[in-house]
Amino acid sequence: MNSSRSMGSLGAWVFGILTVAGAGLFLYSWLQPWWQAYIVALNEIAVVIRPWGLVSYMPQEYSKWLVGAEMPEWFAPVMWLYLAASMGVLVYSLFAGDDWFRVGRFKLTVQKALVGAVGLSYIIFVVVCVIVIAIRASGFYGATVMGSVFVSMSDHEMSNVDTGFLTGYWLAAAVGPLLLALAFLRDKIRGKRQATA
Repeated sequence: MNSSRSMGSLGAWVFGILTVAGAGLFLYSWLQPWWQAYIVALNEIAVVIRPWGLVSYMPQEYSKWLVGAEMPEWFAPVMWLYLAASMGVLVYSLFAGDDWFRVGRFKLTVQKALVGAVGLSYIIFVVVCVIVIAIRASGFYGATVMGSVFVSMSDHEMSNVDTGFLTGYWLAAAVGPLLLALAFLRDKIRGKRQATA
């Protein structure tokens, strides 16, 4: 009996540590740049896209290239609110009990549902981000999400612009599935308990 309790307690600690690690990866991936356009002739980054919007590093004389590429003013605050809500849910999940509830025919613990919901939401966020980047990039001289486009910078200047996802994006693409997997494995990690009716 005591051995079973200690195993359950150890499982709870392991799951908690994994949840904190998942939250840390989420936060780290969020703070990294996800996509960039690089002007080869100028040897500098033109724009970087982060989860909360587009950041321009364009010299002033080329800033007209980005007219219309900006996100709406409400976008950044909403994205930061999403981050805060996700972190809050993951922290709350650490203290959620073993209460169960039903979703259709399935029984879930509150903890499993919270971690899984954050993981699923981040997967959706990452997929939507690709779509938004593709739309924004196409307005940048027909650039693609990943590749190179030859542009006329002025009457006498031409350059390739290389575009592509950065490490932050690929990390973010992994974090959502990792949190979702953690939620599914929650009962195995903590030790399965029978749901009360």
